[in-house]
Amino acid sequence: ASELERREAEVAKLLSSMAKAGAEEAQRREAEVASELERREAEVASEFRRRDEELAKVQAQKPGGGGSGASSARQVPSPPPSGPGPVGPAAPAPKVSSPPPSRQSRMEVIQSRLLSEVEALKNGDRDAKHGDRDAAGSRNEDIALADMMEQNKSLQARLSYLEKTSPADRRSQVQRLTFMEKAVRELESERAELMVRATVSEEQLKQLQRHLKEMTEDYQMQILQLKLQLKAR
Repeated sequence: ASELERREAEVAKLLSSMAKAGAEEAQRREAEVASELERREAEVASEFRRRDEELAKVQAQKPGGGGSGASSARQVPSPPPSGPGPVGPAAPAPKVSSPPPSRQSRMEVIQSRLLSEVEALKNGDRDAKHGDRDAAGSRNEDIALADMMEQNKSLQARLSYLEKTSPADRRSQVQRLTFMEKAVRELESERAELMVRATVSEEQLKQLQRHLKEMTEDYQMQILQLKLQLKAR
């Protein structure tokens, strides 16, 4: 009887220690998985914030938009009225079109309109040579033509500046988007890996529990056999 009680105590102690060790191992693995996942998410969030701050600094260092160039291009000076006498055909009045959807296209439209107006002035000057045109009207048109040519040069310079700066902004946005997509893919891959590890740990815990159950049943069977042997004596 004392031997049977001792064996029962050993079996109970062994089962208790194995169950405790299995529970501690499962908790430790779950804590490692959760800690690793939180660390990676914090790293990605920190990197996103750093990229956002860099992009904000770059945008803050950029000069102002090109609204002044477009407004100056729309204010084309009209020639003042000439003195008495026959006057040649007047230049066509500039038409203000609605703003195009982008800066570059708006600059191209304004430049094209100015070139067409300059060409119209040249054609008007050739037609006016057939009539009696005074010197004052010719000088006024020359002044207007010079003003428009100056504005055209200014717009061309502005367009060149926009063509140089806009691709850099687009590259920065593309790089930021590429980095975010890559970080999200890495995070999803690591999350999937951690989930697999958690699933494996859970399966190992289930196997350990089944093993403990089998061992318990085996020990119980041995105890029962010992009891039967003692009774048989």
